[in-house]
Amino acid sequence: MQIGILLTVVLTVLTVMRNKSRIVFRHPLTYSIAAYLVLRLLSAIVSPTPERSLLALFHTDWPLLAIPVLGSAPLTSPGRSRIVRGLILSAALVSVYAVYQFFSGIDLWRGRSLTVMEGFYRATGAYDFYLTLAGNQLIIFFLAIPLVFSARRAGFSKSRYWIGLAVVLILAGIVSTFGRSSWIALIVIGLLALFWKIKGHRILGLIMIGIIGLAVFFIAPKELQDRLVSTFEFSRNQDRVNLWKTSWLMIENKPLFGIGPGNFKAEFDNYRVTGIYDATGHAHNDYLNLAATSGIPALAAWLCIWLVWFYSAVRKVKSGLVSDSDRYLLLGCVLGIAAIMVAAVFQCYYTDLENNICWSLLTILGLQIILEKKRSVSEPAN
Repeated sequence: MQIGILLTVVLTVLTVMRNKSRIVFRHPLTYSIAAYLVLRLLSAIVSPTPERSLLALFHTDWPLLAIPVLGSAPLTSPGRSRIVRGLILSAALVSVYAVYQFFSGIDLWRGRSLTVMEGFYRATGAYDFYLTLAGNQLIIFFLAIPLVFSARRAGFSKSRYWIGLAVVLILAGIVSTFGRSSWIALIVIGLLALFWKIKGHRILGLIMIGIIGLAVFFIAPKELQDRLVSTFEFSRNQDRVNLWKTSWLMIENKPLFGIGPGNFKAEFDNYRVTGIYDATGHAHNDYLNLAATSGIPALAAWLCIWLVWFYSAVRKVKSGLVSDSDRYLLLGCVLGIAAIMVAAVFQCYYTDLENNICWSLLTILGLQIILEKKRSVSEPAN
C-alpha cells in the first residue's frame, strides 16, 4: 500500500510537470500541515530518545506529505467517482468477511481464533486489529451515505441500490467489531446528519429517530446491548479514565514539546496514575496522545489542519461552483472525517497507519474538489 502511494505521488509530480501546472503549496491547508510537521519534528529532536521519536513521527505523519501533491493531481470528477466506488465496494466485501468472523470466530486469512465477546466474536476483517477495521469502515460508511442520494437524484437507480446495500453491509461490519468508539461516532454523526437532512421537521424527525433507535437496540442481541451500555458506565471504563489522567500529567509536565513521539509507553511509569489499565501503549484519545507526546502547540497545529479543511469544504459546498456528483462526494468526505475525529476522542486512530491513510485519502479527494474553480455543467453526476 505504501509503495503504491509513493508511486502515485511520483506519477502525479511527473504529470504536473508535463502539463506545466503547479502543485498546490500556497494554500492555508498546506501552511497548517507545514506548521504541524515542524512542531512535531522539534518535539522529536528534543525528545529523550530522538531516534525512536523520529521513526514514530515518520510512521505516523508521512501521509500528510502526500496531501498537497495528490490534491493537485489532474483527476476528473468521474475519476474520483470511480475511486470512491471501488473503495465502497472493497469495504462492503471486507464487511461480509467481518460478519462471518463475528459468528464463526475464525480469521481464515491469518489462521487464528478471534477474541470471544459474550457469545459472539470480535471481527478484525482483513486487518490485524479490530479497531483498524472499525476506523476504516466508519470513514467509508459516511463517505457512502451521500452517494445514495446523489445516485437517486441523477436517476441511476441501480447505483443507488448497490451503494445502499454496501452501506448496510459496512454498518454490519462496524457492529461486528464491538468497537465502542466507532459506535459512538456512528450515533453522533448519524444524528447530526439526519438532523441536517430533515430540516423543517426536525423535532418530529428526531422523535422518530429516537423511537427507531430504541427499537433497534431492544431487538439487538443482549451481548451487543451490554457492550453499548458499558460505554456509559464509569465503573467499566476506569482503565481509560486512568489513561487520560496519566496523559494529562504528561501534558502538564511538558506542555511545549511533550515527552516525544513514540515515547508514551516508555515514559508511562514516570507519570502513571494509580489504578487499573488494560493497555499502556497510548492515551486512547488522539488529542491527548498528540498533546502528551508532542506538546500543546503541535496539537493546535494539527487541529488547525482540519479546521481549515472543514471550513474550505463547507464553503465550497455552499458556493454552488461544484457539480452535483462532486458536491455529494465532498459531503461524504466531510462526514467521514468528522466521524473519525469523534471516534478519536475515545481511541487513537490517527496513529494507526491504515486508518491514517484512509483518512488522508478523503482529505485529498476533498481538496481536489475544493481547488476546482469552475463547475462542469455538462458533466453527468455519477
